[in-house]
Amino acid sequence: MLAAAAILARAVLGVLLLRVAWSDLGRQKIANRDVLVIALVGAGLLLQPAAGGSWANFAIGAAAGALFFLVLVPFWLIGKVGAGDVKLMGAAALVAGGDYLLSFALALIVFTLITALLVKMPMLLPETLYKRYVALFADNNVVPFGVPISAALLVVLLLQIAGVRV
Repeated sequence: MLAAAAILARAVLGVLLLRVAWSDLGRQKIANRDVLVIALVGAGLLLQPAAGGSWANFAIGAAAGALFFLVLVPFWLIGKVGAGDVKLMGAAALVAGGDYLLSFALALIVFTLITALLVKMPMLLPETLYKRYVALFADNNVVPFGVPISAALLVVLLLQIAGVRV
């Protein structure tokens, strides 16, 4: 059973992830402070034995975060992903840690496929979201990738709270 502080920290992360998703969906911006807090709280949880963390879990998460960041920077340089998405992917590994990287990857694949489907077929969206999509994304050819990243991390947080490892 996780300590109450660890559950509270994960709840704070959940609220921040919802904020990041909403911001990316509405303005195509992910605030640096949000990504920094996500990374710091995630790293802190990975290092707290009472929260289920360990040095090995942290090291794997940090290495994966650095790898995600390094792999995605060239895609940012050529304009295929946003800088906020790159930073959020780096921070995501510090939330997932080594124990939940596979869960994060699987959830990210699912939410990215859903996002791709909705981008290709926006008429599947409810009318108000469809109008917003047409106004914001269709003309600019932009995909708010922070939304599937945040959704995948929310799944990881729920799995961590439940103590389920995939």
